[in-house]
Amino acid sequence: MPPVGCGVKCEGPTGRRAFTVVCFYCKRGVKWLSATIDANGATYEGTFRNHYIMPDGSSRNSPWFSIVRKEWPEVKDMPTRRLRAPV
Repeated sequence: MPPVGCGVKCEGPTGRRAFTVVCFYCKRGVKWLSATIDANGATYEGTFRNHYIMPDGSSRNSPWFSIVRKEWPEVKDMPTRRLRAPV
């Protein structure tokens, strides 16, 4: 897992390349990462509470975001558009 605690989980029918939903999650305290995921078109779905046990024994809360198939045409180029936008 990356040091900032972000992950991606894709779910779709077995044996097919098309996904029905892509989920993003990150550590709760990494606000810039949550904001970046949100700004790139993902929808905030909620927070999984105490779902992950950290190496020090503490538990972690993680906000989850998703992009479903019908949203993909609108959001697929969003990161590129944001990078090309005037500052």
